[in-house]
Amino acid sequence: MDYIPRPHLKHAVLVPLPSSSTLYKALLQKMQTIGSSMKIISIEEIKNPLLEDTYESMKKVIARECPNHNPNEQKLFHGTKGDAIKGIVDDGYDDRFFSRTGAWGPGAYFADNPQKSHKYTAAYQSVQPRLLRPKKRKAYPEIEEKISHITASERTMVDLYKGVKSTDATRETRMEVVAWIAVCKFNCKLEGGFVRDWIVGNYRSRPINLLNDPKRWIEHQINANGVNIPYINKEVVPSDLDCHLPLNVYFDIDKFQDELYKFDITCQVFRQDWRYVLLIDEDAPTGAFTMDLIEPHVALTHDRIDFDVSNLSLEKDYPREIGMRIDITESPYFIELETIIENIKSKHFQVLRPIDKPVTDRIDRMIQRQWTQIGEPMDYIPRPHLKHAVLVPLPSSSTLYKALLQKMQTIGPSMKIISIEEIRNPLLEDTYESMKKVIARECPNHNPNEQKLFHGTKGDAIKGIVDDGYDDRFFSQGGAWGPGAYFADNPQKSHKYTAAYQSIQPGVMFYNKLLKYNPNWVLYTITDRYAYFTLLPKPIAEYNVRNAPFLSLEQFSDALKLARMPIKDFCTFACHSLGPMKGKATISSYKMMDAAIFWKEAVYLQSNFPKLGKWLFGYELEKSTVEKVKPESLLERAFVIFAAPYSWFLKNRHCYALPEVTYENLISKPEETIGAVFDVCGISKSLIPEAVTALNRDSQAGTVLSRDKMAQVKSPELSKFDRKRLNEIAKRMELPESVFHF
Repeated sequence: MDYIPRPHLKHAVLVPLPSSSTLYKALLQKMQTIGSSMKIISIEEIKNPLLEDTYESMKKVIARECPNHNPNEQKLFHGTKGDAIKGIVDDGYDDRFFSRTGAWGPGAYFADNPQKSHKYTAAYQSVQPRLLRPKKRKAYPEIEEKISHITASERTMVDLYKGVKSTDATRETRMEVVAWIAVCKFNCKLEGGFVRDWIVGNYRSRPINLLNDPKRWIEHQINANGVNIPYINKEVVPSDLDCHLPLNVYFDIDKFQDELYKFDITCQVFRQDWRYVLLIDEDAPTGAFTMDLIEPHVALTHDRIDFDVSNLSLEKDYPREIGMRIDITESPYFIELETIIENIKSKHFQVLRPIDKPVTDRIDRMIQRQWTQIGEPMDYIPRPHLKHAVLVPLPSSSTLYKALLQKMQTIGPSMKIISIEEIRNPLLEDTYESMKKVIARECPNHNPNEQKLFHGTKGDAIKGIVDDGYDDRFFSQGGAWGPGAYFADNPQKSHKYTAAYQSIQPGVMFYNKLLKYNPNWVLYTITDRYAYFTLLPKPIAEYNVRNAPFLSLEQFSDALKLARMPIKDFCTFACHSLGPMKGKATISSYKMMDAAIFWKEAVYLQSNFPKLGKWLFGYELEKSTVEKVKPESLLERAFVIFAAPYSWFLKNRHCYALPEVTYENLISKPEETIGAVFDVCGISKSLIPEAVTALNRDSQAGTVLSRDKMAQVKSPELSKFDRKRLNEIAKRMELPESVFHF
């Protein structure tokens, strides 16, 4: 046994295992089966009296129940990363934090082969440093030389002094020495722009207007805590050093500064929650640079990458090798180390994450430095575990099993249940629970109205639902109420859609949890970035032409809350959910111009001042026509506003599903006119009488625009000059004389 003194205040300590011990050698031999690039930094024993006492007690209890009192103790590997490392050391394997994505359900997974456990460590997501292939090594020998300046721990003080103080010393050689101290003395990993721009690319640049004034390369930005954080002008290349602090060794910033001072390198430290920012060589004639030392718990969350060329890393004692921070060598990316090297040398880069504002800014900076974006942007997503959904048999003794069995037997006496299994899909479960909380906030008494209903299906849809849930891209298009996934509280209805209904094959039926949506949320307006929704005090179905002739006004005045959805997500949701449109789109010329010409102004007015917007849209929309015909009086301007929509209709007739629907036709033959519109929109003709009734009702009753009020307005007689001017304007607007002639 290996006696380790019981810790005092701390309840867990790590004690290095002697490299000469039998256990060390045995573990080393097993770990080396992972791969030739595997390097053991240290092997340490955990001393945690609380866990050890608990384990030994449980071991005795279990032994009493085992043959020959042998509890079958085994020694297995477990790989993990992030906060779980310290959690296991301090508290053991806490089932509250077990993985939910294991192949056999939730649990802590162990293996006798370290290769399997290695997949779940932080190291697995990266590519261990390796030599470039011979062709690239021969083409770019200077890369290996520069790598050794950073990672070769055997560099001598004389050699390092040359990089700092010799007549040949430059800003870049001084940066190399600082990087060497971080990597070789403090076990950091060097990543990012310095590896890309200097180690591989050999690129150097300075602001032309500041060539002789390096002090002005330093700029500052105030952070959330009001601290001025320094950074280097983006025209300076290489700009800074990015290092990830070691996970297994405590980092002492004071000792790091002491190492820098040995070379007379000045350093200011700015502490942030997740990193140290160092301003180095502030007064050096070669020019200042900054360094980011990123905390290890944060580094582990950096599992995304913006560009392929920013994905390189260097580690201690790999003097010729270069690695990748994120593994992008596998499907669907297939980006090899040599490809990245060649891209850097030719100043090409590929985007590997969704393009948002920060990524756009980075792309712009690269382009300003004469880099060229290649290929289609790809979205790198960290590799999931082997299975993300499993089926777990539901015990036949459980209440749920018995309740479901009783319901399913209502299908018929010949119904036989083969098995009832629970689906474990952590991704879908997390999404569902998150949405449930969001919906609950908007519901009375925080009740999201969760229901449990049946859904029958067959074929490929079975596995699709298990893995991905109810994907609206594959919804049934033939449902009685349109495209969708249909559910029932009676399994007899759902049974009709299974393979078992018309054959002797086993059928599959899902028993689902569903949330009833809040019908009070209504789409309000759409911009180029978001779709906006308002929460109304009552369901949308309760608003009609009688109590809300202009719904947008009610949405503005009665809105309880405002929500927004990114336009990309809204388009995906809307297109998948609505299915193919019935017939053709029917768009009024007024609304078409609203969207096509002045949509920005229209959206702004409609969103912020809807009542004012209603008055101004008519004038705003005819701006181009007004500029073309140049009306000289209020009468002429009124004519333009009145006639312009018809002019636009004639020019864009091919965009419409119907000929023009005129006021005269609507009054003289309402059933025929409304029926034609309903046909195109897919509306039942049985609703025509109700539409005619609504047409005959005065929607503006009680206002200055009511029919009674408008009947009292006398139209002035047009003079010969007015008629001549209006006919000239109609001709300029290319309006037919058969419709517009005075």
